[in-house]
Amino acid sequence: MSSSELSSTLTHDSFAAIANEARLDILKALWSDGDCTFTDLFDLTDLDDTGQFGYHLNQLLGQFVYKRDDRYTLTNVGREMVMTVYTHVDGENSLQDPIELDISCHSCQGDVLARSRGDWLRIDCSSCEKLYASYPVPRAGLHHHDSAQMLSVFDQRLRRMNALVHRGICPNCTCSMVCSVVPDAEPEPGLPFVFMHRCRHCGMELYTVPATGLLEHPKVVSFYHENGLELFDIPHWQLDWMFSGDCIDVIADSPLEYFITIEITTDRLIATLDEEGNVNHVERID
Repeated sequence: MSSSELSSTLTHDSFAAIANEARLDILKALWSDGDCTFTDLFDLTDLDDTGQFGYHLNQLLGQFVYKRDDRYTLTNVGREMVMTVYTHVDGENSLQDPIELDISCHSCQGDVLARSRGDWLRIDCSSCEKLYASYPVPRAGLHHHDSAQMLSVFDQRLRRMNALVHRGICPNCTCSMVCSVVPDAEPEPGLPFVFMHRCRHCGMELYTVPATGLLEHPKVVSFYHENGLELFDIPHWQLDWMFSGDCIDVIADSPLEYFITIEITTDRLIATLDEEGNVNHVERID
């Protein structure tokens, strides 16, 4: 089956199969109790008629529910469907009002704000609109954490997502992504270029900044540690070498090659990166 045929099948058949409250109840029961017999699963639902229950269960078999001998369990797709329901449960949004972060914009020294719109969290400058981060956040997380916790979680979530993207792995479907250079990307990040990553399978598009490949590089992590700082504890939007154009020097255009300078007090680290943001060399300047 081709990717387009698979996509069509999942789109039409999947939503038709779960467009019923009783079937969602069956999936949630299997999520909570693991594999069950027909009788045990029936007892976990609110249905009164075994014939009606059996009909709904049969509609889920194959794609969402797997049967082995006399027991039923969720498939991976079934688990993901239930997780989607729980992940996007309605709740109070802890970031209803814009939050002014304790940093100044790396481009204009203006105020940097965090604000959410629905399921989307955005961090940008209130003056020049320089973009620092923009990514969806599940409603469950917005309800579960207070604003300070949510910003920390958002930072770590983006770091993990960017690490996958930088390695050419789609965080949505795990298929491969292609990388291209985008000069003067909109909205303007105040950088000479950014990278655009597009999944070959699902078409998901994500952007990363030139320094993304340095966030987890062992020499950069060690550089911070030796200066009494833990890089993973610092929100990435506070790092000037991530978002300041002054820290980037393009030394070749074809193929692209550039320097990024990281400074902590009087210590400096200079990294050389290539046309896909991969780190070629890191040198400490004492």
